Amino acid sequence: MEVGCSSQLYPKLSMSKNNDITENQINSLLLAAAVVELFPKALLVEGQGTEACFFYDIVFPFDFESHLLGVIEDRMRMIHKEDRILRSLEMTPSNAALWMEHQKQYLIAKKLKKASCSLVTMGQIGEFATWVPHLHLHTSKSSFTAKLQESFAICSSIPGLIRIIGIANSFCKQKRLFWQEHNHLQLICDMQLFMPLENQKGWVWLPKAECIKEFLINYWKEESFKENVEFITSPYLPASTNSFSSVSTYHKQVFQNSQKKMHKLAELAWIVNSNSNGIQQGLFQPFCYLCDSTHLFCLKENLLKECISSLQFILKIPKILGFEFEIILRSSHSKIRKKSEMRLSIMQMALKELQLDYRIEKKGHSDFIECVEIHIADSLKRWWSGPFLSILKKSGQETILLRSMFGNLERMMGLLVEQTGGKLPFWLTNENMRIIVVNSQSRIYAEAVCSQLNQKGIKALMDYQYSVSLAQRFYEAIKARISYIVLIGEKERLTNTLTLHESGLNQEQGITLDALFTRVQMATGGKNSESENQ
Repeated sequence: MEVGCSSQLYPKLSMSKNNDITENQINSLLLAAAVVELFPKALLVEGQGTEACFFYDIVFPFDFESHLLGVIEDRMRMIHKEDRILRSLEMTPSNAALWMEHQKQYLIAKKLKKASCSLVTMGQIGEFATWVPHLHLHTSKSSFTAKLQESFAICSSIPGLIRIIGIANSFCKQKRLFWQEHNHLQLICDMQLFMPLENQKGWVWLPKAECIKEFLINYWKEESFKENVEFITSPYLPASTNSFSSVSTYHKQVFQNSQKKMHKLAELAWIVNSNSNGIQQGLFQPFCYLCDSTHLFCLKENLLKECISSLQFILKIPKILGFEFEIILRSSHSKIRKKSEMRLSIMQMALKELQLDYRIEKKGHSDFIECVEIHIADSLKRWWSGPFLSILKKSGQETILLRSMFGNLERMMGLLVEQTGGKLPFWLTNENMRIIVVNSQSRIYAEAVCSQLNQKGIKALMDYQYSVSLAQRFYEAIKARISYIVLIGEKERLTNTLTLHESGLNQEQGITLDALFTRVQMATGGKNSESENQ
């Protein structure tokens, strides 16, 4: 392939990480080109190259089988060997959409028509082209490095949508991550956390997810109360963009007009997401999402102190949940340069005070002036914005800070499920253990066991479905990612023991109740509740 110039600069990263991303971006483009050449009726949905892998989501007009991966990889290799021009082009979204419609890639065209940016980057190999955000090419031809690893249906709710994932040959010796097991779209359905709406406009929080949400929201409120934050509820006004302008407007009015000056106002609000493209990105880009928003009205002399405190506040959840994250300082192209530099300087001073590593990105925004965003990695090493702290336009004498502990709460749930492979933190689930009762004769003993477990702070639920086969009941518990599955039948009742199946271990063992308490205590550090976990 001949390599053309790229006019799109990738964010400043380490040289090795940048090379890995570039390598996988090219592999992602090769994958898309190979699939379209082999299967002209296949519809591309989206793809990307990250530092860990490359992938493409594709709707096939037939039942895709894994043996086709070898065929696709051979075609990728053939395309790479041929003398085809490889280049990136910047185009307006409307022109790019027309190009994609000409190539009969209607799903990509639909996304491009909704793009809010003024220019998009298109990757081209010969006659083939597709939308590739942040494409950055080598200045010279590189060797073929792609190795396809696996393919799977992303979600049973989206028939025919297949994800194909590969890695560069240089990564082959690294520990392999089984991406299918960390795909949140299927996991949230298997675990009965969320359900997609029929019109594919959003996700319903099911009872199990509601319990997790309650834990998280209560934690947010408890931490906010420590800082004397007051909670209100604004009238609901649906927005057409990712904007907090309506919430900010209400909070300003409350601050300015209330008899008692309320300098810290918070609420949980629904935000409409203009970047949503159906349900194929699951909880990462839902049609609408819940977001906690706290407005702090502070005088100039208190601004640095509040920034430091708020940075500590928004870092709590990423640290508690063990996310891989990075800190981005976004700076706007403000016309009032002196004020912009002052606000940027305050943010940098706050980050330095807390000894936090970060990188700066320039980006204009209609609402936010200077903004610190916490970006969190998913299982494919894509980075998604999460908690944030922003300086808004001034209101009178006070400068307004807007912060969010979660950002997009649905996205936070999706990232948590992907990171853990569905094995959620013990303190965050409403069912730590499921007791499968084999027959009615064992019920009294099982209830006594369950009562003792609950007294110890272990949330155990009973399964009395005697008419359902034991194998099916076990399968349902494993599918729901229950940490501990306990079997109680006649043998266990007579010997005063339990049969334990622990998540991630393909074996069962007889165990006493005291030994089970010890096992759980060692696994959780003795922290069986959210409050203890903190």
